[in-house]
Amino acid sequence: MTHNVKHELKLDHIPIDFINDKSSHANLLYYRWLNGKSKSITSRRLGISYDSNIHARDPSTTFKIGNRHMYRKCLSKFQYNLSPNLRTQKQQDIRFKRICRRVFNKMRLPPNRKASNQDYLAIARKYCFLFMNSQYVKSPVRHLLYKQCDSIPNADDYSFLVPYFAMDFNYKQQIMTKLTQASSSTGPSAPPENYNPIPDVFIPKKYHDIIPKDPIYVNDRYVVPGSREWFTYMYN
Repeated sequence: MTHNVKHELKLDHIPIDFINDKSSHANLLYYRWLNGKSKSITSRRLGISYDSNIHARDPSTTFKIGNRHMYRKCLSKFQYNLSPNLRTQKQQDIRFKRICRRVFNKMRLPPNRKASNQDYLAIARKYCFLFMNSQYVKSPVRHLLYKQCDSIPNADDYSFLVPYFAMDFNYKQQIMTKLTQASSSTGPSAPPENYNPIPDVFIPKKYHDIIPKDPIYVNDRYVVPGSREWFTYMYN
């Protein structure tokens, strides 16, 4: 489902000075999870579209099952998005049916037994394949892992933000409030009178000594401590 697709992502959600490395991508994924918004994905080649959401793994399942993945990607709301051109529409239908056959032919059933709906859903889930509107599949984000699955993570072991420390609802709301304030500001702005360089959200101890004591400005605009731009500046 991830081949030949177009991601409808607004560029203003990504800072101009975004660094293309693992830590920056991990932080971007972290904020997408906090935001909770779906990302619409469209394949013009196949004539389909679906939504993609990021879910953070519950700490209890991480410890009990021994799964170190931080996030899971959930694909849902499959629908046909065929071209109005009949010739193109026919080609889209041929390509999508070809992929369906490729996935469904991987089923290994006992002799003399026909495939049931559950068999089709199971093989589709195994290969993260959507073909029904009522269907959803989840797959782990494999490149972001906790270092251990049998103990509480240490934030200083990671060069990026991890979801474990934001699973508490009140803490999550606190971060989202700061992000909203930062994204709603336009033009140059001034820091508050009671300016505190250290954000009142969780910050790994290793960052405390390098946080500038004076307000941070980027392009003559005040950067709110704890905002996405602030973390990008600190990482740089």
